[in-house]
Amino acid sequence: MYKSLATCLLVFLLTASAYSVDKPAFPSQVTLESITVEEALSLALAHSVEMRKTVVSIRDDETRLAEEHAWNWLSPNLSLRGGVDVDTGEPAFSLGVGIDLKDIMGAGNKRIRTLKFSINEERKNLEAIKASVTIKATSAYKSYKAAREKVKVLEETLKNDEKLLSEMEASGSRTERLLIRSMVNQDKVALITARQELDMAEANMRELLGLVS
Repeated sequence: MYKSLATCLLVFLLTASAYSVDKPAFPSQVTLESITVEEALSLALAHSVEMRKTVVSIRDDETRLAEEHAWNWLSPNLSLRGGVDVDTGEPAFSLGVGIDLKDIMGAGNKRIRTLKFSINEERKNLEAIKASVTIKATSAYKSYKAAREKVKVLEETLKNDEKLLSEMEASGSRTERLLIRSMVNQDKVALITARQELDMAEANMRELLGLVS
């Protein structure tokens, strides 16, 4: 279900943003705490300015290609001739219509070949951008989740060690108290570092997903 929702979200956002390279709007209810990897990938792909520019370029080239058909190249030449009919002695006129096919055989075909080549290359580039964004978003997602889990573990460890220290203060030996105090201090330092890592991981995620305020 999540996968289908993510796919629909990506298609909608890319289509909606195809007419602009500005930052698209995302649902306000999206939070990093509850987001799935599929949703994260969809948002990252939709937020990629490079990807949206490529989509616009492909659309424009496809429009130009559709307009490049034979009737656009036809250049009718009209000629009106007049004179006197030698048999009847009355005025005689003739209308000539000619078609210049040189554009059909030359420049027109060249434009079509150029546009087809350009579209093919742009589609390859789009796939490369998609692969790159997918790798970055997946890595950022895993790093963020791992950083959150590390903070939770260290918070629980500090809580348990502080509880143990409280017990040692009442009944433990001096050596035991010193040992537990050292453990508590180490827990606090580790927790500070882990929270800094979480902040960096969250900032990276927000940047990739376009959730920067």
